[in-house]
Amino acid sequence: MVALYPWILLVHVAAALALFAAELVSALNFRAMRHAPDLKTLRAEMGRTGQIAKVFKLAPPLLLFSGVALCALAWGFQIAWVNLSLLIFVFVAVMVRVVDGPRMGAIARAAHGGDGPVPAEVLERMADPVLRRATRLRWALLVALVYFMTVKPGLWLALLALGVLVGVALLWDASGQRTPGGRRVGS
Repeated sequence: MVALYPWILLVHVAAALALFAAELVSALNFRAMRHAPDLKTLRAEMGRTGQIAKVFKLAPPLLLFSGVALCALAWGFQIAWVNLSLLIFVFVAVMVRVVDGPRMGAIARAAHGGDGPVPAEVLERMADPVLRRATRLRWALLVALVYFMTVKPGLWLALLALGVLVGVALLWDASGQRTPGGRRVGS
């Protein structure tokens, strides 16, 4: 059974890399969507986002199942960083379903039909601060997962690192708030 460990670890690392790649490509694609000059270009970018999602769809379940298998083989489930990692992974998955999914669906419905300039309603939906905040928080949580799995900290150090990374994400979000017209909030 121990001979499985390196293979499961390989799957786990590959799935983690795929998940980070999917997050990066999705963020860059969403940025391209926000700068689309017209609806036709916007829908083309949205189509690419859908293709990206199909390609990387296996990464989260592979990451979860390989992580659980690694815990069962070597680490156990009574270690702080393992349990925090599982909680964060579930939280990120729920956040994607509850925050990103409905908002991206609303953007797609609002952008349906026509080929003219991007309507104000679509621009406002794409400028939704909740989407931006969720993306930044997700990145902070994914970095926390990498930190946990490389350093393997105790509970208090893991919570401190998590707090710092979430704090950085929230400060980053607060520093970049803009109105749909592109101006910073408060200016």
